[in-house]
Amino acid sequence: QGLGGDNNDALIPVMDLLNHKRGVGHSADVRYKLVESASDVPIRHVALVAAYDLKANSPIRNTYGAKGNSQLLNRYGFCIPRNIEPDGSCNDVVEFTKDGLSATVELRAGPKSYTFGGFARALECFREYEDRMG
Repeated sequence: QGLGGDNNDALIPVMDLLNHKRGVGHSADVRYKLVESASDVPIRHVALVAAYDLKANSPIRNTYGAKGNSQLLNRYGFCIPRNIEPDGSCNDVVEFTKDGLSATVELRAGPKSYTFGGFARALECFREYEDRMG
């Protein structure tokens, strides 16, 4: 959930230095909280609050969610080698389209249950295209 209610992600200086923690069953070590001052001139700021008691000298981690490397690079400035979730799925998607194809096709890495649908749609689009072109 975005801090402004607009569902947009943004880097927050210094807070973006936290390590990324991901995977099923992992939660962030911190939460973000929007705080407004009660003065004549309202000032809004973001507070970073520990989700639980943190151990001294341990890294503080946040989760940016299950995102593909293009999203991570674009929004946060880093990528994850072998960006595969614990269940074998992958959020890295390659979209392609071709003039004359009926749809944009998404291909992704991972087990058959995640990859087969996109591959089958690609084949079907090319069959449709070939049928139309004669």
